[in-house]
Formats: sequence, structure tokens, C-alpha cells
Amino acid sequence: MATKTTWKSKGDEWVFEEGKRAKVTLRGETRQRSADFQVLKVISGADVLTDLEGLSSYGWMGPVVTWSGTYKFEPEEVESERDGDAVSSGESE
Repeated sequence: MATKTTWKSKGDEWVFEEGKRAKVTLRGETRQRSADFQVLKVISGADVLTDLEGLSSYGWMGPVVTWSGTYKFEPEEVESERDGDAVSSGESE
């Protein structure tokens, strides 16, 4: 799963997931629609780098879009490597 953040404002819900078009469910609607810009990188829960060169049809100026309201940040899960179940006794041979 890629890093994503979800922003909520006045009944609208925005979903920004890296490598995908931004998605929005507008207040009073149940259908999620794709926005007119691509998410290049979720910098933090409140900052998103987009491919916007100017103003989007939603009134945001790019390329970095910033949010100061409620959000849910979901960083990409990175699998860590483990050395197995080896336990050291602290004794040397």
C-alpha cells in the first residue's frame, strides 16, 4: 500500500494516495470521483506534492497542496528485515 492521507472538510472527503489521482467525495454525495490532478508524493499528513501547474478546478494552487484541518495519515508499511530468532547468551567461546 502506498502512503496516503485523507482530509475532511465541511462534509467533503479527499483521499491523496501516492501515484494515483486525488479522489473526492463531496458533501451530500456517496460517489467518489477522481480529481483533475495526480498525487506525486504524500509529504506528511497535511502536505501533498501534486502535478498541478496552476489552479485546479477545486480551487487549489499546486504543486504543493497544504491542509490545516482534520486528516488521517497512513504511511506506507515497510517490512523490516529480522535476523531470525537467534539469541546471544553473552558468553564467548
